[in-house]
Amino acid sequence: MYTGYQIYQAERPKSAREQQEIDRGNAKLVEAVARFGRLLARPVRPRRQTWRPAPGTAGGRSVGWGRAGRGTEGI
Repeated sequence: MYTGYQIYQAERPKSAREQQEIDRGNAKLVEAVARFGRLLARPVRPRRQTWRPAPGTAGGRSVGWGRAGRGTEGI
């Protein structure tokens, strides 16, 4: 059965090349887990807000104000 072969593979001594391949695979796995951990540990930044004019303004200027800014529009 397959389980018997797995036991054989686990118990037999590995060659230097096989052990290096196993070590490389383990290193890649550890690197991926560490990268994910750093991503989770990074401080949360607020989402960037898109600029919107305040209510009651037109394009950033208050409605009804003249050039002098004293309510002289239309005079």
